[in-house]
Amino acid sequence: MNGSTPTAVPAAITTVAAPVEARLRSILEAERARWVAIDADLAEPLDVLTRFVLDGGKRLRPAFCHWAFVGAGGTPDDSGVIDAGAAFEMLHAFALIHDDVMDGSSTRRGESTVHATFDADHQESAWSGEARRFGEGIAILIGDLAEVYADRLMSNAPAAAFEVWNELKNIGKICPKVLPEDIVYIALRDIEKEEDYIASKKANYNKKNHETNSRYRHCC
Repeated sequence: MNGSTPTAVPAAITTVAAPVEARLRSILEAERARWVAIDADLAEPLDVLTRFVLDGGKRLRPAFCHWAFVGAGGTPDDSGVIDAGAAFEMLHAFALIHDDVMDGSSTRRGESTVHATFDADHQESAWSGEARRFGEGIAILIGDLAEVYADRLMSNAPAAAFEVWNELKNIGKICPKVLPEDIVYIALRDIEKEEDYIASKKANYNKKNHETNSRYRHCC
């Protein structure tokens, strides 16, 4: 209702969010220090990724991961489940950054999208070349970097868990518009319906893409 007091974030989420955010901050700060020591210009893309990952999101994915693990008998403070929760956040960042490029979105969570940020940098610096292509290229690389960090966070997982992790990522690559929350939905459904769900998601994306191309083809 309008004017109602916002509901406080449940402790079941906040208790999971704190260690996951600390893990995310740890790996991102370490990577920034490592790469800036080689080239100071690498600070900006890593800073943008850090803000994207840490400044937004309710950490629902790590919470689902954590409580499913605990419900199955896992130890709440197991470092493995903290890493897995952080990996889901990195994977989600990868998907959103690429998704914004595909959709041509200019804002995300009230802020400029990654590609729009670097597009603006290019224009303000009056560099040669096309600002749009520069912004999109940097955003795709930053998204790829987030995926690499997600895999690194999962590197100590049991072999069976890492195999499932790779399978979930493959679903997203078969259909780029399938985000981590869709993967959770697929996992809850009859596995035989997985292909139908992906086909439907892909068809909807292709339809929207066709409509966009039809609308703007006269501008090319």
